[in-house]
Amino acid sequence: MTESPPAGERCGIDTVAIDRVERMLDANDAASIARLFTARELADAGEGPGRAASLAARFAAKEACLKLFPRETALEAIAASDFRSSATTTARRRSSRARRPRS
Repeated sequence: MTESPPAGERCGIDTVAIDRVERMLDANDAASIARLFTARELADAGEGPGRAASLAARFAAKEACLKLFPRETALEAIAASDFRSSATTTARRRSSRARRPRS
């Protein structure tokens, strides 16, 4: 039997095919893509080779975060755009909850 993580600690993991992201980038305009990624994420990904791979890694991190909150995701209380992924100095991905503007 596996042990449960300590209270308050959860871990999520996901993968996204790079070609899926390439197709998404080709099929959508900038405004649509900006609904999934923050301006910083898009800037960090750049425009050249590796952009799709960078955004695929970021989207996988976002999907993993959503899996940590199945109820909130099902109720559409949170979405992929609520999380941002940033590269750290150790080249690991770090995800955190993005702040929503108050309406």
